[in-house]
Amino acid sequence: MINRIILIGRIGKDPETFKEGKIAKIPLATNESKKNQSGEWEDETTWHTVISFGNQAERMANYKKGNLIYVDGKMTYRKYEDKEGVKRLAPEVMCNYARVLTKEEAKQQTASTEKAPWESY
Repeated sequence: MINRIILIGRIGKDPETFKEGKIAKIPLATNESKKNQSGEWEDETTWHTVISFGNQAERMANYKKGNLIYVDGKMTYRKYEDKEGVKRLAPEVMCNYARVLTKEEAKQQTASTEKAPWESY
């Protein structure tokens, strides 16, 4: 069985960090173009919650709102109880790997010991 999700999208707001930077959380927007009933193309945006841990979280904490990023991870569903005591599921993407895709942004956010994705070719 396989549980893998790959997303390319834009960060909706600066990352939130928890546990002294060892956990990072970002909202990621992906777009899909679809024809509406009148035959015109329109974009449909889907929002994803992306969570990362450890070294990946430390790198992701430097990402900025608006960055175009690549995310490779797995789909999970966190269980919680709302204020009324109703059990709910929150879909989240557990990030294994993420990279900024815009050269200028990646150069600013990539550590000197790391290669940006386009530098490995």
